[in-house]
Amino acid sequence: MRLSYTDHGTGAPVVFVHAWQGSSHLWSPVAEQLPGYRRVLYDQRGHGASGDPEAGWHLHRLAFDLHELLDHLALDDVTLIGHSMGCSVIWAYLELFGPARVHKLAFADHTPLMIHEAGADEESSSRGISALSEEQISGIVKGIANPATREYMLPGFLSGLFLPDFPEERKREVIAGAMRVDGAFSSALFDDFAHQDWRRQVLQIEQPTLVIAGGASLVPLTAQQWVADQVPGARLEVVDGADGGSHMLVLEADTQVAGLLATFLAD
Repeated sequence: MRLSYTDHGTGAPVVFVHAWQGSSHLWSPVAEQLPGYRRVLYDQRGHGASGDPEAGWHLHRLAFDLHELLDHLALDDVTLIGHSMGCSVIWAYLELFGPARVHKLAFADHTPLMIHEAGADEESSSRGISALSEEQISGIVKGIANPATREYMLPGFLSGLFLPDFPEERKREVIAGAMRVDGAFSSALFDDFAHQDWRRQVLQIEQPTLVIAGGASLVPLTAQQWVADQVPGARLEVVDGADGGSHMLVLEADTQVAGLLATFLAD
């Protein structure tokens, strides 16, 4: 499997891990505002300009791809920055390979537990950090796997991740990039990463950590506060919805996100 990546700048290495159905272009506006670092952006398998896999349709294979990329570029003392599913890829990487090569971590708008636990009531602690029901996940998976429904369901789903006033032309660019991803691959990958529970892995993190949340995101703020609370010394920064703090805050609030990362990286 050949992965497409860019490697720009000098200084401490920073690797950006993009979201499901995305590509390195999602992180580009933020990365361009961090000129003092060696910035590595890559397209995960099946996404962007990378190859289409006949196998490895699972989150842990994506984590192994990240490991191989770090090996290929001989990167150590690296800061890993993930958005949405990219955070899960980083958690899976830490589970498989440990933190020896990792200097810092940053997570943008994700939860370690996507699906409501069976039997959990509205007041339970797990319900406060989970985002969707099993039925909702199943509907998304089936809708994307079926070519007849994918053509309208996926654009509708992705559009809902943006704020209403985000420019339509830029939104269409993101959706066009997402439609390039094979439907069978993307549905299988979504089903796999949605069913992971990363709470125990989060408890193992000791590296300096920044959590960036969108104030108007569908991802529960309580979930992101939970992550920050579990990691010693971690802090949570919330980008207000009025400032572009949607789930797609890496595009809608790129200046604010870049500023938060710049401060974090410099500490």
